Amino acid sequence: ITIKEVDWQSTDSHKIKGCFSKASFKKGQIVSKFNPRYTKKRTRTSIQVGNLHIEDDIGQYLNHNCSPNTCVVNENDPKLVAINDISIGDELTFDYNSSEDEIHYVFKCNCHGKEIVGKLGSSLDSID
Repeated sequence: ITIKEVDWQSTDSHKIKGCFSKASFKKGQIVSKFNPRYTKKRTRTSIQVGNLHIEDDIGQYLNHNCSPNTCVVNENDPKLVAINDISIGDELTFDYNSSEDEIHYVFKCNCHGKEIVGKLGSSLDSID
């Protein structure tokens, strides 16, 4: 799967960037392979895989959703996999609380107003 099948968009009214599908995907299908740059420290845009974090050109734009349509699998060769069917134009999302031990920057999600803190529930910073 190539980077051409996702599109980064910024909504002018909210200044939110997201990752949107340019292709349809069935549940279980690989949406994208990451081209990871590994780091031991978490950042606002990193994704945790195993005990490390990755920075990636696609991953940095994946937004949180409590009912996501993708997940990150395989710590040696990380991929974004559809956990639901995805249509052209759908925003690609994953659940930060399911993948991160601790969130670098705690926030309240737009989908449920739930505090996103990671599996272990602490953070470096917090916002309202």
